[in-house]
Amino acid sequence: MRQLTDRLSRPFLVEALFKRLRRFCSPKAADQLEQILWWCTGHNRTAGAVRSLGFTAEFHGPLTEGFRTGTVKEEPSGTGAEHTTSPETDTIIVHLPASAGSGQQSKVARHVSQLPWPVSDGFTPLGFRVTPSRRFAAVCTGPQARAPLDPEGRPAKLLTVPNLAALRSEPDSWRRRFQQYRGLLDHADNHRNLHLRAAVLSHAAAVGLPVCLSDDRGLRGFLPDEVLDQWLNVSPADLRDPCLRQRIAFSQWSTVRNTLSMRPMWNRLLASSGTEVLPCRRISVLLATRRPGMIRIWAPLLASQNYPDFEVIAALHGSAFTGEDEAAARAWLGDRLTVVRVPDRCVLGEVLNRATAAASGELVVKWDDDDLYSTRHLSDLAGIYEHAGTPIVGKTIEFIYLASSDCTLRLSLNSTERRGTFASGNTLCLAREDLLKLGGWQPVPNSVDTRLIREMFRQGGQLYRAAGFGHLVLRSLRGDHRHTWKVKEKFLRRYTRDERPGADANFAMVDAPADLLARWAYPGQPATRQESCVA
Repeated sequence: MRQLTDRLSRPFLVEALFKRLRRFCSPKAADQLEQILWWCTGHNRTAGAVRSLGFTAEFHGPLTEGFRTGTVKEEPSGTGAEHTTSPETDTIIVHLPASAGSGQQSKVARHVSQLPWPVSDGFTPLGFRVTPSRRFAAVCTGPQARAPLDPEGRPAKLLTVPNLAALRSEPDSWRRRFQQYRGLLDHADNHRNLHLRAAVLSHAAAVGLPVCLSDDRGLRGFLPDEVLDQWLNVSPADLRDPCLRQRIAFSQWSTVRNTLSMRPMWNRLLASSGTEVLPCRRISVLLATRRPGMIRIWAPLLASQNYPDFEVIAALHGSAFTGEDEAAARAWLGDRLTVVRVPDRCVLGEVLNRATAAASGELVVKWDDDDLYSTRHLSDLAGIYEHAGTPIVGKTIEFIYLASSDCTLRLSLNSTERRGTFASGNTLCLAREDLLKLGGWQPVPNSVDTRLIREMFRQGGQLYRAAGFGHLVLRSLRGDHRHTWKVKEKFLRRYTRDERPGADANFAMVDAPADLLARWAYPGQPATRQESCVA
């Protein structure tokens, strides 16, 4: 190890390692890594810095002292230094106990050869095609490959990926290539090693190309079970239906990014070494409501969210709320709930500004009291914000329940994963700091979301619009549901691509329990109270 330390102290060797890093990371990401990660051999703390290859995420919150990355070479037996060499690099993760002195050996927390390569930042579903070509693709990473046949008996298009560097050096190019095809047909015989096979499949799924796995030889125990189960359960015939294909693609890319992107990979390493994991961004949910009767809807939906760290700022607008109403909401949300009382004279923008002033989260998410949201809605938005690279993200208005007709519509969109000018206002997510820089919510009675987005564009920002899965919008003509978003049913039906009878929450991938659906606003269902217009 001392010989390695001496070699790393030579500037030209350190510079060579830095150049190698630049092949895998953007300059900005490399600079961020230099501040976070450094080399420690346990013998000489003045050794040259060695940057980790591949892990390029921006982390929030300090890494616990003692967590390091570095490269090791094989040492004679008895030195006590554990080591490994991965198929693509010789980078390992090491952990130095906090009590160790300068003469202590570093301890390997997990060999990189035992880990799948994390999904690179550039591999996102941006530009996902709802209606791609009818052709399937297959990936070849070995010297020999055969093209599997698609459901119509045609050979799939073979895409050759010689190594990880070739894949990660051109993320935009590979993303567009993958998104041309209907699905990815995979066979283990087409790959030269486990690491590269796992990397190619996970990167393809991350951009929205549904993976159809014929067997999981070698992958079981290496990739997360939830990822493999989804790949194995997809039949190529399932991808003929554009709607079903989009649901499959959404489920696959969400699962891959939640398990194989930078943050969860680092947390897995930290946990395996007994170190505190990286904290997630704290979310403040802003909810403005004028209807006490809707507490029974939004409170349990928020209580069921699977995101680990969030708070709810409920701005109770008007004098209709009682102490019993507040107690009912707190029974569901407990200490997560902060109640802000707002007088009747305030308009919606002022109500939201008061809620924002009470928020403490890094991110703020707008939530409507009468819409349905899946249990992973906050997790979805946090993940979208992580990879989108825009100040504001949100979901599109894709699934709408028309109470007057008792049916659920799905609107037609060519692409839902794109940078655009509009997203559903009741799903907006942005940094609280950015919201304050934009001047907060404008003090107007409606269109606060549109005005915020316009101001963001005026200042040079962008908006990312994601798929509408996990969100079901209510449109009702009842007196207590006078919506701030004014649109006629005739207009919505003009853009409808599919329709289901009743309030079909499963159609929108909203896992709302049956008893909550029974309490939702159906036609003819009497309101518990007659309140004024929705906030």
